[in-house]
Amino acid sequence: MENIKAAARSLFFISVIILISVLINSCQLIFNLCDPDAGVLCKFLSGVKVSELTDSSSSLIKEAKDTLIIFHGSACAKSNNNGLQDIILIKGRQLLPSYITNAAVFLNGWNHNFLSKDHHFAGNGIVISDIFLGTDPDKNKLLIWNTVGAMSDDNFDDPYSMCYNFTVVGWNKANIDINIDQNDGGCDTIDLVHSNFFEANNTGTLTALASFPSFLKSDDFIPGNTVAVLPRGFAFGWSNCGDHHLLQLGYNLEHNEGIMNDRDYRKGKTVFNPSFPDNVSKADSGFTSWETYTVFKDNDDRRDYRFGEMVSGISGSDVRIIQPPYSFLPRESAGFFGACNGSIHTEEYIVERIPFAYAIPVLSGWELGFLCNDHHITNIGIRIEDWSYSIDPVTNLGTLRYKLSSAINDKNNDDPNYSNHKVNILGFKDLLPGKIQSGKFADLVPFSPLGTVPQAFCRRENSGKELRVTIRNQGTENAGPSKTTVIFGSVKVTLNTPAILAGNSTDLLFKIPNNCFNPDCDFIIIIDSENQVDEGSSENNNSVNGFCLG
Repeated sequence: MENIKAAARSLFFISVIILISVLINSCQLIFNLCDPDAGVLCKFLSGVKVSELTDSSSSLIKEAKDTLIIFHGSACAKSNNNGLQDIILIKGRQLLPSYITNAAVFLNGWNHNFLSKDHHFAGNGIVISDIFLGTDPDKNKLLIWNTVGAMSDDNFDDPYSMCYNFTVVGWNKANIDINIDQNDGGCDTIDLVHSNFFEANNTGTLTALASFPSFLKSDDFIPGNTVAVLPRGFAFGWSNCGDHHLLQLGYNLEHNEGIMNDRDYRKGKTVFNPSFPDNVSKADSGFTSWETYTVFKDNDDRRDYRFGEMVSGISGSDVRIIQPPYSFLPRESAGFFGACNGSIHTEEYIVERIPFAYAIPVLSGWELGFLCNDHHITNIGIRIEDWSYSIDPVTNLGTLRYKLSSAINDKNNDDPNYSNHKVNILGFKDLLPGKIQSGKFADLVPFSPLGTVPQAFCRRENSGKELRVTIRNQGTENAGPSKTTVIFGSVKVTLNTPAILAGNSTDLLFKIPNNCFNPDCDFIIIIDSENQVDEGSSENNNSVNGFCLG
């Protein structure tokens, strides 16, 4: 990481990159509460100045040399004017090693706070946009982005602060299969399909609970690969340009699936229907869709409100996602005689037996509210403060620990309140769950950097005449010499395999028989084909089917 430290001194380069970021700005949060036509996400902020940071941090969570690196950080700023306040604009940046070929950043928590006293609540929002990866003179990579946000009553003249938490993932495409779609999309673009945001209104309904269907479309969403949707921001605001007490605020980026229906979806500033021929639906075709649920209310049953959302999509043969079920309903005030008890929440959560080599918590759903009555607001927010991930060498499964804090208060800071949340688990590379060892054993498996589907093991070399086979020891004990066999139809080819240290791998080249393609070439790879290595309970994962298209 010494080169990263040296890159921090490249101030001239950093300033140039930031200037470029400002020039390519396309769609940031606008928080003009009394201009309904402006929407909640779509207005170009040509006059917004960069806010001075009041606090910032970034911690290295995990690095797999030449493959993957993960950071988790936070940043804070404030607007403290006499009169009209500023929309807060924080410039984010993270230095990355030179081996990184792409990187992503997403929102993993937020907090807004009035600086003087409590106020009626007109709305709030925060959005990460304009994500850009560059290279500095020392060949290190620099990921930069904008974070824009605001909090207000009806006239936007009360000083406030904003903090947010972010997670950065950088990777080397040559060693791990990850793709990212983190475009913004323009507010007036005709190409709505590729906009990664929407804004909409909850009007004319019978409840404060709203549901907004949306989707992503990318050529990088290859059929058969997992797609995970990552939150990058939201915005709430009353439609009448007024302010009110607050009882409940909730957001849920529901689970996504690789299917697209013939229906209306929220995209950009409008509604989009794909209008497939014959009213069909399409699965596994470069789309992923979901519903976002929101609630925004005071003691009244409902009021019209506006909402906006920005997301990214991450995909690839090495991408995995665990999406717990989560929901909320509109609450009613308990009144003076309600049973009220509650507190500000800070708690550590633990998730065990995760079958991924790398895992990241993603705060993708939350609900904040008062238990007894609606109130003014001083402080509101929820965020993942820090987290860690470790793998048990015996079970070969992971444990995720994360610390989450939340708050919703008025000036008294003693009104009973509550919070709950949903954390999705974004994973990279499988750990073959269920292969639990009772002691230290080697565990030899066939491996392909292209994935786990049969065609991923078609890695041809020397003008297509030879098949490259990788043998990985994913166990906790060194493996002695063994043999590896590939069966091409009726032809069996066996090669000697050298000893492999725990956690390491070796490659062998097998000559492909001339008559294998008929028209395709099917084969079976068998590791430790003569059972020379003691693998404990993992003896059943040594073979895989593969094929090469003719």
